[in-house]
Amino acid sequence: MKLTEEEKEYFRTEDDEIFNYISAYTEEGIIQSLFNDDELVRVTHAFLKKIVVKVAENRGIEFDPEDKYDLDEVLRNMIHMDEEDKELFEGFDAAFYKDENALKTYLENKVKDASPEDVEHISLFFGFLTDDFRKYLVDKTTYIRNNIDRIYEECGDEREEKEDSGISFSDEDWEDWEDTEERDYDEDSGPVIIPIEDDDIVWDDDGWEDDEFDSPTQEEPKPEPIKDEQIVDLIKYFNTYSDIAKARENGVMMSRVLRDISDEKKVESFLSNPDLKKDLENFVDHDKKKHMYLFHGTQALDQADSILKQGFGMMQNDLTSTTYQEFSIRDIILYHRGFGGEIGRDAIVVIDRPIEDRKLKEIVQPKPKDKKIDFSQSGLQGLNGKANFYVDTKYVIGYVNKRDKKVILNPRYYDYDKLSEKMGRKIDNHLHEDDDAR
Repeated sequence: MKLTEEEKEYFRTEDDEIFNYISAYTEEGIIQSLFNDDELVRVTHAFLKKIVVKVAENRGIEFDPEDKYDLDEVLRNMIHMDEEDKELFEGFDAAFYKDENALKTYLENKVKDASPEDVEHISLFFGFLTDDFRKYLVDKTTYIRNNIDRIYEECGDEREEKEDSGISFSDEDWEDWEDTEERDYDEDSGPVIIPIEDDDIVWDDDGWEDDEFDSPTQEEPKPEPIKDEQIVDLIKYFNTYSDIAKARENGVMMSRVLRDISDEKKVESFLSNPDLKKDLENFVDHDKKKHMYLFHGTQALDQADSILKQGFGMMQNDLTSTTYQEFSIRDIILYHRGFGGEIGRDAIVVIDRPIEDRKLKEIVQPKPKDKKIDFSQSGLQGLNGKANFYVDTKYVIGYVNKRDKKVILNPRYYDYDKLSEKMGRKIDNHLHEDDDAR
């Protein structure tokens, strides 16, 4: 078996060394097949198929080299739905994954009149279904990676045997070795015996003399023989892979579509109150030549309240490590992160960084030892530590209470009067009741 020029290019080898290490040279293409069906995967699978087909021929197996799986059956076996899911997603067929239009039509009808919460549930569910493709492909690629070298051994190709040690010697190496031998060998007395002062054990050319140091070698269990049906199954897999990859891509594409639909419904629902929509527009509107707005998601509403009262605590003197620049209203509504999506889920704090003489004002300062800052670590600046720096509360504009859908202004904000006037009314703010900071 010889490599084609295309195979030499993709496997990055000019000789037949690949046939001693097939799994190593084809590993990149095998792993890549978990993610997409690109040219490297195509070349790798075609090369591996040639090996498997040759073994099938050598074994005398009756097979069709172009035979494929029944894709509908593969998809239905691959994608698992319990009885509750089947009831919830009535009419769904895993075979929809092979037809982008059929999958899209089903899902669009499913979410057309659904609430934002239901759409999010459907989006997550189909995201998990798409994961079933990955599990299936991981099993297949792992089997191929672990067994292709054994399968190739049955091809009967003649190739150069490697020395057990893998070491070759040049003429100069041999001359150096011979010089060493002349120093360590005496014609009258024979080979040098090197004594080792430990329990009178002596090493000579016959090996260890003390049998108590002999240890039995444990033989690794022999792997199970590769059956004829497994050889045929691999041929079918290589022939069907592109169809499976296309079905997977359809699923990934629809997961993205569902996320987009879910996001749109969340935004639409959040802005259904026209007064809130107007408040948000006025709240985030600013002259970007004079101000840069920074946005920080908190884990709870009381943390946002503390920032308005005390200032914004930071471990590092680096605003970019814990804030985002210039969110849109959509960004504010949709932003959340963390293991449970808790950061930014309930509140987004907004900070004003003025621009003076075309330069951003330095608003971060070292925190005095006696200044109280209720600091909550969120992971962006680290999970262990304390507030070493802070932004004075006069630069904190306020926050969006996402849980209760309202805007909270900070009365300590240096431009509070102008902002509240622009918004057309004083925002109901419980901070006024218990604090006379102004």
